[in-house]
Amino acid sequence: DMRELGADAEALHAEAGRRAKGAGITRLYALGALSAAAAETFGSGARNFDTHAQLAQALRADLQLAAEGIAAAESAAAAELPVILVKGSRGSAMDRVVDALLSGEGAAHAA
Repeated sequence: DMRELGADAEALHAEAGRRAKGAGITRLYALGALSAAAAETFGSGARNFDTHAQLAQALRADLQLAAEGIAAAESAAAAELPVILVKGSRGSAMDRVVDALLSGEGAAHAA
């Protein structure tokens, strides 16, 4: 959540979801109540989470599926590699999600 946006925060989060979809992004992983508006307007391919741990676990599970797809591809060059952008205001502490992904934390619990 970008909490510093004031009274327009929910509308601005919704606009971010619309713009992400319009830019051709295929998946949106959101964290928090305000970011739920981004996930809602993004539509299909979006998920919203209540905790950093839930978000990290979902990302790890989806990255594992992507890795399996790449391994099964006839050539690595033909495989579509996932790109992840982790974005959030400092107050959202998204570095916790990045740290969890880089450390492998939560991998055993991924659904």
